[in-house]
Amino acid sequence: MGSRRAFEAAPGRPRPAGGDGDREVVVMAPRSARSRVSAFVRLARPKQWTKNALVVAAPATAGVLDEPAAIADTAIAFVCFCLAASGTYFVNDALDAEADRSHPTKRTRPIASGAVTVLVAGSVTVGAVAGLISRSGPSSFQRPSPSRRWKPSAPVWAPSGTVT
Repeated sequence: MGSRRAFEAAPGRPRPAGGDGDREVVVMAPRSARSRVSAFVRLARPKQWTKNALVVAAPATAGVLDEPAAIADTAIAFVCFCLAASGTYFVNDALDAEADRSHPTKRTRPIASGAVTVLVAGSVTVGAVAGLISRSGPSSFQRPSPSRRWKPSAPVWAPSGTVT
C-alpha cells in the first residue's frame, strides 16, 4: 500500500524554517521487501503449526503412510490446517490492533506496530479462506478408489447372519 508514513513531531519542538508553520512532518523510508515478508511470517505464527502435525496420527495409525496418495493427502491436510490457524491469527490481530498498540509486549506484533496494515491482513485472510474452500469442494469428497478402501482383517457379520 502506501510506501511512506508521515508522523507529526511532538508539540513544542522547533519547526523547520520556511515550512508551513503548523507541523513538522518526518517521512520514513519505505519498508524493504524482506521486512514485509518477515512481518507476514511473524503474523502467521509458524511456531504454532507444530500442533497441526497431529493430522499425521490417523494415517500413521492406519498404516497407510507408505502410499504416495496418503502422503499427499496428509501434506495437503497439514497445509490446510496451517492456513486456517494463521488466518485466525490474522483476523484476531486485526480486530485487536488498537488494544495491542497500548500493550507492552503485544505492540510489537506486525499489525499493531504498523508493519502490516489491517487491510492487507484482511486480504490475505480472504485469500486463505478461498483456498481452503476450494480445497474442501466437491472434488475433495470423491469416493476412494477400490485399492484405498478399508478392508477388514477379520470376518465381519452382516445383518443377515452371513459372513463377509
